[in-house]
Amino acid sequence: MNKFIIGIGRISCFLLLLLARQAFAASHNLLRGDADVETEYRSMTYGTWSSFTLGNYDRMNFAWSSEQTFSGKRSLAMSKNGELSALEINDLAPGEYTFSFWAKCADAPVQAFIGATQFLRSTWTTRLNNRKMIALSKEWKQYYYTFTADGTHAYVPTYGIYSGEGTAYFDAFQLNAGNQPLPYTPTAECSLGLELPQRQGSVFLLDEPIRLQVRVLNNLDSKPKSVLIEVQDYTGTTIKTINQEVTFQESESSHFTLDLPSDRRGWFGITAHCADSSDFLSYVVVKEAEPLAKDSMPYAGLCSAQYFPEAAKRIGVRWLEQAVLWHYAESSPGKYDFNYLLNYDEAKALRDQGFALKAYFALQVPAFLQSAEEKKAMQDFNIAASRFLPEEQHDQKWRTFVREFLQRYQNDFDIFEIGGELDAANGLNNFYKNKYPNDIVANFAAGPVAERAARLIDIAAEEVRKVRPDVLIAAVRPSDVDSRYNYAFTEEILKRCQQKINIMGVDCYPQPRWIGPKLPSVGLETQLKKNEDNIAAVTRRHTGHDNIFVSEYGYFIEYRFINDPQYQIIQANRLARSLVYGKAIGLQSFFYFYAYSPANSLEAQRFSMSIWVLGNPLSSVAAFSAAGEVVENVRESEVIPISAKMNCMVFRHADQNAVAAIWSLDSEYKPFIRLANDQLQACDMMGNPLPLPNDGENLRFQLGEEPIYIWRKNNADDNYAALQKTLRELFIEEDIPVSIFFRPASATRLKAYLQNPSTSRDHSGYFSCIIDGQEKQIRFIIPKQETAIVDLPMVKSGQTLPLTVCFDGDYKPFRCDYQCPEIITIPETQPFPLTESMHEFEQAKPLVVQTRDHIMPVDHTTWNDADDLSMKLFWLHDNNFLYFCAKVTDDVHYNQYAGKNIWKGDCLQIGICPKTNFIGPVNSVGPDDFILSLALNKDNQGELVVHDQPENCNLAAQTEFLVQRNENTKETLYQIKIPLKALSPSLQTDRIFGFTAIVMEDDSGAGADHWMFLSPGLAGGRNPALFPLFILE
Repeated sequence: MNKFIIGIGRISCFLLLLLARQAFAASHNLLRGDADVETEYRSMTYGTWSSFTLGNYDRMNFAWSSEQTFSGKRSLAMSKNGELSALEINDLAPGEYTFSFWAKCADAPVQAFIGATQFLRSTWTTRLNNRKMIALSKEWKQYYYTFTADGTHAYVPTYGIYSGEGTAYFDAFQLNAGNQPLPYTPTAECSLGLELPQRQGSVFLLDEPIRLQVRVLNNLDSKPKSVLIEVQDYTGTTIKTINQEVTFQESESSHFTLDLPSDRRGWFGITAHCADSSDFLSYVVVKEAEPLAKDSMPYAGLCSAQYFPEAAKRIGVRWLEQAVLWHYAESSPGKYDFNYLLNYDEAKALRDQGFALKAYFALQVPAFLQSAEEKKAMQDFNIAASRFLPEEQHDQKWRTFVREFLQRYQNDFDIFEIGGELDAANGLNNFYKNKYPNDIVANFAAGPVAERAARLIDIAAEEVRKVRPDVLIAAVRPSDVDSRYNYAFTEEILKRCQQKINIMGVDCYPQPRWIGPKLPSVGLETQLKKNEDNIAAVTRRHTGHDNIFVSEYGYFIEYRFINDPQYQIIQANRLARSLVYGKAIGLQSFFYFYAYSPANSLEAQRFSMSIWVLGNPLSSVAAFSAAGEVVENVRESEVIPISAKMNCMVFRHADQNAVAAIWSLDSEYKPFIRLANDQLQACDMMGNPLPLPNDGENLRFQLGEEPIYIWRKNNADDNYAALQKTLRELFIEEDIPVSIFFRPASATRLKAYLQNPSTSRDHSGYFSCIIDGQEKQIRFIIPKQETAIVDLPMVKSGQTLPLTVCFDGDYKPFRCDYQCPEIITIPETQPFPLTESMHEFEQAKPLVVQTRDHIMPVDHTTWNDADDLSMKLFWLHDNNFLYFCAKVTDDVHYNQYAGKNIWKGDCLQIGICPKTNFIGPVNSVGPDDFILSLALNKDNQGELVVHDQPENCNLAAQTEFLVQRNENTKETLYQIKIPLKALSPSLQTDRIFGFTAIVMEDDSGAGADHWMFLSPGLAGGRNPALFPLFILE
């Protein structure tokens, strides 16, 4: 990468503006937003590497200044060391680009820097290597930095102060193609900026005045412009529209204000447009959180919310977490700095504000204590230092560190948690798995590893008990990796611990947890109950308690769609439901993950983990507030079983009021609910009153995925008992009396499966659809407790079939359109034998799978990039056989198994649903479905194992396969040739079937710990209904 710096003398503002106007059409400034910081500063300061908490105005390391300017009326001023960065730039074609700005210093010399680095995968060292030091002068000069874009990644321009006592000023930012800076050019014809009142995290209280500032600058001339502003609520409904004409004077911006709604709770997004410029902000309105009642244990926590303490308090966060990092605090032997990156001095202030605090001790040694063996293993196995436990010779140093911490903060924390995700960090450490091959439990290195972890936990717990004998102490903090093995690794540690562990935190994320277009529905909060029961069984056996809390849990939205209300509302309802359900089943506390992180802290390099993004709150922030009102100050609760498709629970509060929460577990299940109008008040997910229709005796409302809260507040009654009775007697009005599942069968036939759950009544009716311009009615009868199949016309891939179903009896017509998913066509070929060259497969276009969002589980895997594990998949058919080839790139190949266990090592697994007839239950396969594994076994021989197949079918005997490994290219080739009639006699041209594949990954020889998948539905929970659909050409 080439780097260039240059200083260019100042020219007049008039000449600059003239040059900008002339250059605007010729050379575009590729930065986002107002690059001259005249109407807003966020575009040039809210990038992912900025060293302050976006949205926390008390922590800003710069000021929007009018004292010193190069162009226009404003610049950015910095007087402390720190880094700022512009918003990431996407879609840069391969080639050289130059980032530049004008800068100067005042009062004293300043050593500054300028650079650009990739939005993702840029470590601290990488960032340092992609910046240049610059000495600012007291005169305005242009400084620039040239870098090479690879055409794939987004890039983040960075700048800031490295050292010096003076103030630095930055202005007129630019990114242009080429290796030289061009004269400053605005990014758009108009610059447009929005500004909200400075409330931390943009969290406002009900009825608090909110005045929006709108600034517009015409960069080309003084002609009037029209500004369109729309305000949406959390449902995506536009609740306010303003179209304002603005006028300009030469080189001056236009400014106006707008009062925003704050009379109801929730999330509000503001979008503004003017010519070719736009801006976006969001804010939330909440009710001030009630104080905790006497003797009430706080429940709702939010990881990293200490960066937003004022906002956190407003939305009702009760628990905060502080990480205790030995490797940071003792960077040199015997010298402890508990403020370095850790902000421990704020602990007392947070405590005084009413927060409960949890201290989390990471089990990682300082760099100066790492052994030569560990350093070598880090390189050989490509694993981080955080995945090695401190060795026995450092036990006294570990004890001393814990003592040093407790001397300062022993009274500031309510829970001391020792170790975090030790199952994933240490149990799955491939170095340990290779070192202790005879001590593998489930898929973890146990034995000496568990013994070492237990000893470190005992040391820390012993020191804590000396100063806080009765405090809560947690340990291990298992992740959702260990949860899949019923917490086997956690049990190996706990049975070795000597000190009393009296509470247990778990990181039991929902599966799946990603939200975005074309993704499967996210996991339900009901998974919490299974995890609670499993970990409680372990803690009862070895510690005598079953006090369980959630240390981490969250749902993550695809970053590109982070401001889209349709995805935010999913995250918001899941957050609220998880908090409420967790309280109802008896969890002690619940830490949602998390409040704030840099924009590029993306899981799988795609999904944002934060509920504040670029300073903007998401809907989940407001939903947290309303849910907190439900779950705090609770004295008792009950989950009320009403329907397998619904969740319903009721809580008694300390003030004797009662509240219920009810929602649908299925996005397609939206029945109307009738319940007795017994002095009830209903609220939506944001806490706003719902005006429910009633007939004097009953309330009626439609249920959906968003929780509805129902309050009863009568001081003279037992509100809890009354609300329990009302809920048990509620009536469900079904839109339709059956469940409908669509399954495509062929190019012309769509199957509708109709399940009748009634134990006493048959149902009948008809489907209505338009065929060739004519309405057609297709009748059906479904006997009680049976399933009927109705044949409907099929539409092409991606198209919609409008459908209405009408049932005989007292039911209204129900619209149930079918949206056809993508159907992949398998080309026809001439018959051929499988060969090592795979030459014949090259006539098919491969489907490439090579990104982190196709890796499961995502926590602590050894996967790094496509060279580590990726696959190219090929399909062909010859009307008699189905040919499939997976060309897998895998840097390390292990399979120490044979026979039915070959799936545990490196292998290819295939799932086939030949009749597309699976309708449940989940985590199973149908009697017609196939699951098979193909591998080089422990003897380095190709082996095919069929795990599931129809009765009396011997697929393996009829199937040809070939497996070969090339260590030079690091490729494993899996080929298989299956008779179509062996899969199904009806599988022929134009028939549709389901097919998926995964590659298991074992980098240690101790068993696979993650996999790469074409689709969900095979590993991590079987469901053939999720297999991609294919059709034979």
